Amino acid sequence: MMKIKTVILITLLVLVVSILPTMAQDEAAQTNKQMIRTALDELAGGDLQSLVDLYAETFLFGVESASADSIELILAAYREGIPDLQIVPNILIAQDDWVAAHVTWTGTFTNTLRFEQNIPPTGETVNWTELLFFRFNDEGEIIEFWTVSDPTIQMIELGVMPSQESEPTGTALEEPAGYQLLSDDELDTTFTSGMEERNTELLQEQLSLGFGTFIQFYADPYIEWNSGVPSSVTATDIQQNAPFFELLSTAIPDQELTADIIVAEGDWVAALGIFRGTFTEDVNFFGTQLAHTDQEITFQVGVVDRYNAEGKIVEEFLESDFSPLLRGLGLIPPTEG
Repeated sequence: MMKIKTVILITLLVLVVSILPTMAQDEAAQTNKQMIRTALDELAGGDLQSLVDLYAETFLFGVESASADSIELILAAYREGIPDLQIVPNILIAQDDWVAAHVTWTGTFTNTLRFEQNIPPTGETVNWTELLFFRFNDEGEIIEFWTVSDPTIQMIELGVMPSQESEPTGTALEEPAGYQLLSDDELDTTFTSGMEERNTELLQEQLSLGFGTFIQFYADPYIEWNSGVPSSVTATDIQQNAPFFELLSTAIPDQELTADIIVAEGDWVAALGIFRGTFTEDVNFFGTQLAHTDQEITFQVGVVDRYNAEGKIVEEFLESDFSPLLRGLGLIPPTEG
């Protein structure tokens, strides 16, 4: 009997020892998430320093070293040009030392934006979205920061570029839509389902199949958010995009899409994907003959997916600047310099 009790005690001790680090990681992740939420709330009230203070004195901004002072200068410039600036967190996802935030920048562009080239005010409301990734150290400081967005949208909102008419995939929806329709309790449940491992594996499987959308991974219909605008997308809508991805596979046969950063919490997964490939094959691109250039093409894709109990994506946020792809294929002119 004594031996049995001893075995049970040892087993319980092993379980406790194995669970404690996980609980500590979960607690730290939630603390980091709350710090981002609080800092963005305080920024909306005019306090820039609360967000600046989260950054380590030096940190990685993508692959380059940066300082907290540089973040302060950028935020101050935006605050001067857009006095009522808010960076509204739509979805916050935390895991281990990472926090992913899909956010909306909004405010009224009433004063000059003072960057290397000053941008005159339009007096209009501006609105654009970004996907941000923050990595924290054990002291609660941001030591790595990535951002994914389409700069064209921002330039249009600031009046630097003319508006471009484009039709989203699927059927446009009025807000509220998707996660916005969930009650607070229902939304909280989406972050505590414990499906992180399964959903991460599903996302990695999808990425391994190459660049594009694949019907088997999505609910029919699902909600897709592009530049903050929701649409209902069906399997038929997805299939209509197939010719583009087939041409892309022909032109860039060595293409691959990998996730350099994955953050999963409950039903949600955020990923920073990197597309890499070489334009090695001539292709007839919907009537335009494109001659291969042997040029390497690289660009980032940011995605936030919400999965249902059956492992299907029911909601997706997309952020990317596709101009390197279009430029590499010769569909838009190369940048000057």
